[in-house]
Formats: sequence, C-alpha cells, structure tokens
Amino acid sequence: GAYGANVNLMIDTGAWTDPDELADSFERQKGFAYGVQGPPVRQAAVFAAALKTVDCAYQNLESVELGITSIDQYVDTLGGISRAVT
Repeated sequence: GAYGANVNLMIDTGAWTDPDELADSFERQKGFAYGVQGPPVRQAAVFAAALKTVDCAYQNLESVELGITSIDQYVDTLGGISRAVT
C-alpha cells in the first residue's frame, strides 16, 4: 500500500545496517510488471536482468519549487536504483 520503494523510510529511521538492504527493498518494491492477466505480478528475475544492463542512473524532476534536498524521492528512487544497480 505504500508508494515508493521505502528506501527513504529505511534511511530516515536507521532501519538498515548494510547498503544491500536498501537495494533489496528497492528491488522488492519495484520489481513488478503488468501482464495479460491484469494485476501486477512480481518479476524479480526480469527486473534483475534489466538492472544488469544499466550504465548510468539519473532522476530528472523538473521543478522551480523543489531542489535535490527538498524531497526524499531522490533518495527513495535514485538512491534505491543506484544501489540496486551496484
């Protein structure tokens, strides 16, 4: 029911001791795909295969009102995918 990968919540609460836990959370929350049956299904192998092809990760949020330190979506999304790729 939560939106995002929960990486930001893990960092805010200190609920991790190993950086791989951040990657695991990102992969667990974001490794879903929609198929012909309708509802999303976890596709961990497909997601892992896609992450192996990533050479560079960036996040573009175009806003004159928000900066990189204004919101935790940068940590949740870009931090999560960067660690998952690593």
